[in-house]
Amino acid sequence: MLNVYHFWGILVPVLGIFVTLIIALLKFSRNTVTKADLNNNMESLRSDINRRFDEAAADRQKISNEVRDQCKDIKTEMSEKFNLAHVERQKINGEIIRQNQNYIEHLVHHNIQRPKPTPDEDDST
Repeated sequence: MLNVYHFWGILVPVLGIFVTLIIALLKFSRNTVTKADLNNNMESLRSDINRRFDEAAADRQKISNEVRDQCKDIKTEMSEKFNLAHVERQKINGEIIRQNQNYIEHLVHHNIQRPKPTPDEDDST
């Protein structure tokens, strides 16, 4: 009887190992990847990457166009403001010239001589 227990004690682990090997082989055979599968997956990844690059290029072009349009608007606005500032400076310069002319005419009308600068006396000590 002791021999039967030893026999079953050895047989059960050996059968367990064989069953485990068979299950592993079934899983491995079911999960094996063929070259065609790899090529198909790589090709789909390439096409996905190319599509994303194309989308990114389109987005960059769109952003570039928007920035160019905004810069054009800003340049136009700056040009208008510079023109307005130039006109305002011309008005101010014209007013300064007019006031100077009025002052000169006032001096001439009242026969007022502008004081001539006197040479500085010798300040040396």
